[in-house]
Amino acid sequence: MKQFVALTVILMICLSVADADAQWPRGKQKGYVQASYGRGTADQGYDPDGNVEPLGGVDDPQELDDKGLYMYAEYGLSETMTLVMSSYAKRLGVQTATDQTHTKGVADLTLVLRYAAFKGEKWVVSTETGMRVPSGYDPAATPPLGSGEIDFLFGATAGLSLHPTPGYLGSSFGFRARGGIISNEYYGHIEAGMFPHPKLLVRGRMDFVESTAHETSAFDVMTQVTEQGYLTVGPGLSILATGKWQVHLDARWTTRGRTTSKIGSVAGGVAFLW
Repeated sequence: MKQFVALTVILMICLSVADADAQWPRGKQKGYVQASYGRGTADQGYDPDGNVEPLGGVDDPQELDDKGLYMYAEYGLSETMTLVMSSYAKRLGVQTATDQTHTKGVADLTLVLRYAAFKGEKWVVSTETGMRVPSGYDPAATPPLGSGEIDFLFGATAGLSLHPTPGYLGSSFGFRARGGIISNEYYGHIEAGMFPHPKLLVRGRMDFVESTAHETSAFDVMTQVTEQGYLTVGPGLSILATGKWQVHLDARWTTRGRTTSKIGSVAGGVAFLW
């Protein structure tokens, strides 16, 4: 994946929209807006074979600091079609023993149409079609905010209510056609949530990305790479303050990967729905 490695995990936390209805259609003219702030750090990474090694190597260790503000929104175009939009402002920094460098700015804009193709009383299966467009940043910056290429995605999501048990299950699987020389990739997630109290949602989530190519060159946190793979897991907590306002907290850890950083991240945010 020709994109700065830490960016993916922070984005993934914020993409895990902390709403139990995230797999369901919003409904016509109904919406959801979430703003989150996240930060991740790492001093280790994975080589192309999945082995853990110090970022920058033993002779030149590096520390990664990734933080940013993420915006996410859903709007119901009809009873079955939902428009999903997201973007984020980032500050990516790398610290060595002798130097510190960082890049900041607005990264990619993602637009997705989610269509509820099949829907039952307790379940829904939806298709997703979308694109990710760069905002005009310099992809040659060090470290880069993104690849500078237009990507297309095609996928499906599924949601299951556990009623009368106060909980739900959700999942997704898809394919991203990456622009330029970047390897295409598969992605997906599995999540579960329970309501121990009507205003408290406890969540757990696992996400994965796997490129269709396997790169053999050494991993360098300061350069762009054409592919990577990773698996992240973590818990989340949501406070349903009112019928319209929510507060969300999430943590995520990379538990395995290749050509990526071994990053731990936290994020918090607020959401409004109507």
